Amino acid sequence: MLLLLLACLLCTPVFSAIHVDQAGATDWHKELVGTPSHVFYTRTGQRSQLFVGTERNVLALISPKTGNSVWRQVLEPSDDLLSVRLGSHGLVSISGRRLIHTRLWDAQTGFLVWDQSSDGNVSKPAADLTFTGGGDVVTLINGETVTRLSGEEGSILWSSKLETSATYRCIYAHGRVLYLIGTKQSRDYPEVSIIQMDAITGRIIEEYQPPNGAVRASEDIFVAGDVEHVYLYWNGVARAYRHILGRQADVEEVEEVFGIESAEIVTVLQPETMHPDIIIRAKDKYLIARNPHTVVHTFQRAHLEGNIFATAHSLGKTHVLRLTRGSGKELRAELVDSTSAKAIGTYSIPFIERMSGPVQKAFLDVFPKKDGSIGFRIFIITADGSTKLLKDGAIVWTKEEALTKASAAVYVDLPEKSLLSQVHDELNEQPEETASITSIERYMRRVRSHYNKVKALPERIVAMSKYLFGSSNTHDDMDLRADMLGVRKVIVFASKTGKVVAYDTERGRTVWERYFGGISFWQVENIRTSVVKYPPVITLVGNRDESTSLLYRLNALTGDDYPGDGSNATSEFGLIRKVMRLPLEEPEDRTHLLALVGQDSQVYLHPDSPVARGAFETFLPTFHLYLTEGVGSSELGGFKVAQSPDGNYKLISTWKVEFPDDEKIAALGEVSKHEHVASLGRVLGNRSVLYKYLNPNLLALATIATTGTGPFDAQFTSVVLLYLIDTVTGSIHYRAEFKGAGHVLPDIPSIHLVQSENWAVVSYWNHGPEAAPSQIDQSTIETEQDLKKKRKKKRKPAAATSFAVPDAKGFEMATLEFYESAKPDSRLESNTFSSFQSKRPHVIAQSYAFPKRINAMALTATGAGITTKEVLLGLAEGHLYGVNKRLLDPRRPVGAPTADEKEEGVLPYRATLDFNPKEVASYHLYVPRIEHVLSSATKLESTSLTIAWGLDIFCARRSPSKAFDVLSEGFNYGALLTTIAALILGIWVAKGMAQRKKLNDLWK
Repeated sequence: MLLLLLACLLCTPVFSAIHVDQAGATDWHKELVGTPSHVFYTRTGQRSQLFVGTERNVLALISPKTGNSVWRQVLEPSDDLLSVRLGSHGLVSISGRRLIHTRLWDAQTGFLVWDQSSDGNVSKPAADLTFTGGGDVVTLINGETVTRLSGEEGSILWSSKLETSATYRCIYAHGRVLYLIGTKQSRDYPEVSIIQMDAITGRIIEEYQPPNGAVRASEDIFVAGDVEHVYLYWNGVARAYRHILGRQADVEEVEEVFGIESAEIVTVLQPETMHPDIIIRAKDKYLIARNPHTVVHTFQRAHLEGNIFATAHSLGKTHVLRLTRGSGKELRAELVDSTSAKAIGTYSIPFIERMSGPVQKAFLDVFPKKDGSIGFRIFIITADGSTKLLKDGAIVWTKEEALTKASAAVYVDLPEKSLLSQVHDELNEQPEETASITSIERYMRRVRSHYNKVKALPERIVAMSKYLFGSSNTHDDMDLRADMLGVRKVIVFASKTGKVVAYDTERGRTVWERYFGGISFWQVENIRTSVVKYPPVITLVGNRDESTSLLYRLNALTGDDYPGDGSNATSEFGLIRKVMRLPLEEPEDRTHLLALVGQDSQVYLHPDSPVARGAFETFLPTFHLYLTEGVGSSELGGFKVAQSPDGNYKLISTWKVEFPDDEKIAALGEVSKHEHVASLGRVLGNRSVLYKYLNPNLLALATIATTGTGPFDAQFTSVVLLYLIDTVTGSIHYRAEFKGAGHVLPDIPSIHLVQSENWAVVSYWNHGPEAAPSQIDQSTIETEQDLKKKRKKKRKPAAATSFAVPDAKGFEMATLEFYESAKPDSRLESNTFSSFQSKRPHVIAQSYAFPKRINAMALTATGAGITTKEVLLGLAEGHLYGVNKRLLDPRRPVGAPTADEKEEGVLPYRATLDFNPKEVASYHLYVPRIEHVLSSATKLESTSLTIAWGLDIFCARRSPSKAFDVLSEGFNYGALLTTIAALILGIWVAKGMAQRKKLNDLWK
């Protein structure tokens, strides 16, 4: 007894808090900014800086050495970044939709210096800006309003609204004159239009259209300049032209100016600084031409496709770079000193185009080396939206910015080492192989197998000791085999740009990457887990255009096509509406079958084989599905599948729900197909049981109905309605109204819904009593139209529950639990469940105020479902936050709890869920724009693996019920081993003493 007490005292940890040095030990964070749309690669002396403005409305200063952000400013999703320029006072941006913001940011710190706002026009989102000689900012907003702002304070010096039928997109300053460049629609083609303004007063000097100004698009217009003139170039319908701004009739053909044939303007070097050099394509070659009429350099090799040009002005010279595609595994870089018209050299850079697609844009930085030669860095943007920095013929770093548009992800369990390396599988032997193997050969196989296991035993012991003593994450080698705790997996992301990237969940390292040009992915399915001799396989689903969908089957460990020979790895269909993984396996490859629902109301199998069809036809009587166009639609329909005479499978409608015209679907909740239910009921304090309503076909659905244009409209009303619908029969089992609830703003989605087991949680913004409608008209909702005609007995519609509207505005979370009966120990008398015979559930609901804005919502997942669930929230302020399900219990009593409620462990009700910093999974990390959260079970029942992504990617482990099945890091293993040794020694000594005593007793 004393020994056991001593063991407990020695093994008790002296602390349980998380230290700062533990941050990042079991989680990782990838900071991204998005695909750059505005780039400024500058150099001051020995220092280069990379400023970017991205498609995800992010401004950032990127370190050219590491690729990490020195600073970044993440704007709201509705604050569209329209224009960015780097000036003497800092970085100036124009962004917004209905309200346009012109902001000045400190270039070195990213701090906001000033902000000037003006009314926007959603139908005319274009904006541009330029700088005057004194550093003031002149903006062109909505193509019609020109404003001059003080560069130091942001105050308005003058503003002028244009009265013109032309559309202006660009503005340039030259001395005391401003030039606005745009197009004016004519009969056949738009024509170049120019406005000349006084930069001091804002007075319009003149507006004119130069001769031969017809262009196919505004992208065919370019501006270059020097000290004396501003030159306007455009690729006309038949020829390219040049015009000196301010001289209405002065238009020249580019071919005559530079003495070349078949001229086409490609780009202008450094348009923001009015550089005089331009790139011209003339027949089968590219030229560097300089105003007014000089050809500086001709590129010798004729690469007519895939030419990317970049320029840099440093060391008192201007350098031009041409990138061309090599063999698919390299880039060719040609560097030219355009100031002295001298070719510096041609370089080969390794570059695998299969991984990221061809280069779309390039930006150059030239610097002197210690030996006096010229060095250069190239910042490139590839077709998938990712960025890379190239230096000295190698890739220095890569940022997977394409994943800021990741639309789907899936976890892949890694194979056990014994399964992945097992060469012979006796259970899967063919009869011919079994007959040909002798008993001796089979015995020798097993001997070799046991020998290999014994040989690997020291390595396993070392790995175990590293884990026990906290050094399991010190290795650098990537091991694509399952670990003991099941936290090492592969997470595969698929983006709308066609990029697919696989990371290991242990440290966030890239396992493999691929690019599928022209494909927008929207779903990933894991169709085979790791089995003996078979790697895991995933299927990617994406659209090539508005009429074609493609499915790609890949080896989840390598990213290669599956099968390896490429046969049947890619399948093409018409536009697919929905993809479902069936509980059926293809016997040969052991891959799950996929059911594809097409726009033509037909159902396709993938893969489609006679064996697969036979299994599917056996499954058809129990196969039901529902279809909807998703968020924003007003319909939900149920279907079954039948085989037509021609052998195809077609949808047959079984029910339909049509909401009123002003009521739209806002969120869908569905129980995860990987979820496990640990208990069938909830044990109360008096030992009675409330049995859960576990309907596998139950769908929670939230809709929103609004009037008026928005919260600032006096006629604005909003209501959120929550439905529980059986997807087999179409029955509406429950309906709740949250009057005054809705989105914060029309362009900021604020309604989120999750569903698990017998409960659901919905979040929304409460606009207060003034936004609550007086009544909700549900007379137009039609349900079960086809089934009601066949039923002899009609069911009464579900009664609606209306929640009281708090006299306060803020975010709220409502939780609902479904039980078979309101009475404890009462349940349905049936051994099997059928949607056609099920009763409506008894629903208990409660709402809570939450102090933070929610961008995303999800749930943790564990292997057996024993651990208490945690509702994971992606907060707008840039955190991943967890709310324990116990806090969202709708049975929390108002007032003092009774003895039974205390026995049950139910917490007293509080109207507000306090924000607890200890539950912030991302601790001090800034993880903005969380849009998706995905969890996966591990081998530890207490631990759930969670990944959140949107702009950044963050991976962590969550233990809502604490790590009850894991010893703490401070556990005293030495004391435990000492205690065990002492117990063994004590037992051995006591055993000898007992034997001697027994022997002595026998001699008496």
